[in-house]
Amino acid sequence: RDERFPPEKLWGWNEILSDQINNSPRVIGGNAKLAESSLMRKALLKMKSRDRPLVEWEITSIQKFFSVHYGSISQIFKYTLEIQIPFLEQRVNLPSVFKESRGACIEALQFLRTKVNALKVGDRVEPLLDRWNSYEKSLSFAYSQDPFLIVLYHTYFSREEHNSFFANKVLSVDFEDNTGNVIYYLGKDRFRKCFMVQEKLGDLLWHLKFGSIYIDYVENTVSHIKALEQGSPWEPNNRRASKILSFLKSNLSEECLDQKSILNRFSKTFQKPEETTPVEYDSLTGLIDSLYLEFGEQ
Repeated sequence: RDERFPPEKLWGWNEILSDQINNSPRVIGGNAKLAESSLMRKALLKMKSRDRPLVEWEITSIQKFFSVHYGSISQIFKYTLEIQIPFLEQRVNLPSVFKESRGACIEALQFLRTKVNALKVGDRVEPLLDRWNSYEKSLSFAYSQDPFLIVLYHTYFSREEHNSFFANKVLSVDFEDNTGNVIYYLGKDRFRKCFMVQEKLGDLLWHLKFGSIYIDYVENTVSHIKALEQGSPWEPNNRRASKILSFLKSNLSEECLDQKSILNRFSKTFQKPEETTPVEYDSLTGLIDSLYLEFGEQ
């Protein structure tokens, strides 16, 4: 450590207990990305067990999943290397392993991207699986260091110093790509009832933003992994759900929420052909919850 900055700030934080660190957004986000990587590894293993060359739809699903995974991991590690670690190094002489582990992970990820983009019909899945196993080990090692970084932050910087520095830095980075992964990892109920409460996020944000992000993640990421694992081509979910969500998003973004007007317009616009009268809902929240219940798990 830098002797000019004694480790005296710990008293100002209340998240230093191990269980609280494990529930921090940083650690939860890392565990979610590891779970996502594990899902792909299991899908590749299942493909290997079928013992046949790759077909076109499998390549498409692998590439669709990987584009999302690559984008989010690259963004997170770039932020860590360019903003978070330099901030910490103002007061702590960090071992080189913190940078090297993330650098090695990015290198493995970039090599994987080259291999994934070059896949062609008739290739075998085994070389990709071997590379994925190697990458996943480097990813796990990098994320295993996050609790130590949190403790160092809390030891050498006060809450006020930390928040002041990161206020504008965090706003300059779009973490939306990772939110769907976190919701899927935690489960919708735990995300809404525990994580959002913990982070002081009002439940309205679920309806305005997080719910549609979650459905998009399931539709465009998880569904590709499940298709690869099950051995049947990916098919888009009911497009009526997307139309409904688009409708709700456009109306909920208005400054004034006229619930009765929205409910009436919904009934007329999305009434099923076999229904003689529109379905009625007691509230806008009830309507949206019913939609997520119907379409969110597909």
